[in-house]
Amino acid sequence: MSTQKILITWPSGLPRQSYDRCVLSGGEGKVRTYHRNGKLMAAGSAREGLQTGLWKFWDLQGSRSAIGRFLHGMPKGEWIYYDHDREYRMVHWQIVEKEEFRISLPQGWIQQERAGHELFSREDPRDEHGASIAISSHEIDGGLNIRDFTLQLLQASEHSLTHLQFQVQEMETVRIRNMDACEALTTVIHKGQRVLTRLAFVKVDERLFKLQAVIATDRASSYGTLFQECLRSFMLSSPQTQVPGLDLIYPPDLAREVALEEQEFGLPLPV
Repeated sequence: MSTQKILITWPSGLPRQSYDRCVLSGGEGKVRTYHRNGKLMAAGSAREGLQTGLWKFWDLQGSRSAIGRFLHGMPKGEWIYYDHDREYRMVHWQIVEKEEFRISLPQGWIQQERAGHELFSREDPRDEHGASIAISSHEIDGGLNIRDFTLQLLQASEHSLTHLQFQVQEMETVRIRNMDACEALTTVIHKGQRVLTRLAFVKVDERLFKLQAVIATDRASSYGTLFQECLRSFMLSSPQTQVPGLDLIYPPDLAREVALEEQEFGLPLPV
């Protein structure tokens, strides 16, 4: 039986360490991968080289960090993210069909184009200005390392949008473990090919962040139009209120699948 590589994706919201050793050989059936210290990192299923079904993730200390479902390599439905204090938050991911590719966005976020820019907006009735995030297609040259990309505050309007910005009070839109080094992930399926791109940010001051690098994985065969489309499908985590949680608390629709999956792997899995 031939083996192939599978790229293991952690949806936006997990610690930076989760990106270590994310390529496995033999991407069919049940898949496990481990941290460099030997502790379990991720467990789930794969089909045709793409993650599918229920996946669970653990940090370097062996504590569960996230659980949720994939469909054709993209996060879908309810996801739970745990922090180091065992508190959790829930994010609902939805797959959006585009003309030539599909992207996965948190529920409530929409993608649109205005004045040559890709906008990722969250519809909020309390926000009469319709705050949006814009990436200018003219400022993306397809390079692997784009530096000094200034992030500035923008509101959706008829004016030309040329920059991207987050305010500190909006930082929950990108799940941050370290305020001095934050990251976001992009996942795209383009004409049957899946590409993962990581955007790395650095803190300039209390209100300004800069895009330090744009890093595509080895799954991308070219870094031209495909890479730009990957970047434009910028994935963001919608704001959620953190509530105290107990170990192994799942939404009802996940509980049965969790039990069946753990039986297949053999109990107990780390929690």
